[in-house]
Amino acid sequence: MIRHKLIIFFAFGLLALSCTEKRIRTPKAFLNTVKRDADSYVKDKDVLAHQMRELMTKHEESFYSAEYYDSTALQIDSILYSRDYKKVIVFVLTKNPIHRQLKPAMNYYWYYDAFCYLGIRQKDGFKLEWMSLFNIINFYDREKASEAIKDMYFTQFATIRDVNGEYMYKYNFDDMRFWNDPIWEKYFENNE
Repeated sequence: MIRHKLIIFFAFGLLALSCTEKRIRTPKAFLNTVKRDADSYVKDKDVLAHQMRELMTKHEESFYSAEYYDSTALQIDSILYSRDYKKVIVFVLTKNPIHRQLKPAMNYYWYYDAFCYLGIRQKDGFKLEWMSLFNIINFYDREKASEAIKDMYFTQFATIRDVNGEYMYKYNFDDMRFWNDPIWEKYFENNE
């Protein structure tokens, strides 16, 4: 477990170093503005919340840590859709009491974590893949955690470079061109 955390910490450090350049904002002409009708959005939120709760119960994906337990509050913060509604980007927030932290900051009652998932619609739900590049952990303000995870994927994702200094991704997640990015084939091979 400690080795796993060290690997994640090391990978995050390398990623942080690769993202130190200026943020890239999506041009207005390419901003994803696809909206879902209110009833369908609520149904999708319910399905996704149920799937996230299952991941949390099994301590899988972003919820691998024992800090997540049956009383962890889970909220689907927002869902972005492709034009055909078959692909989604999901931002999820968790809320835990401060005593669940490794080193609790006793002047707060709660702390918040935020994660991002990519999803492909299936018959009764979504096939989900955790985007572990940017995670927001140990925030003491829900709104700031929500803003921070979106800022990472909306302004910094396209700045990630590989070991050769080449950009790894062309678009941020709020760019309508992102829906055709090769990342979808990478994570959802043979699932569309």
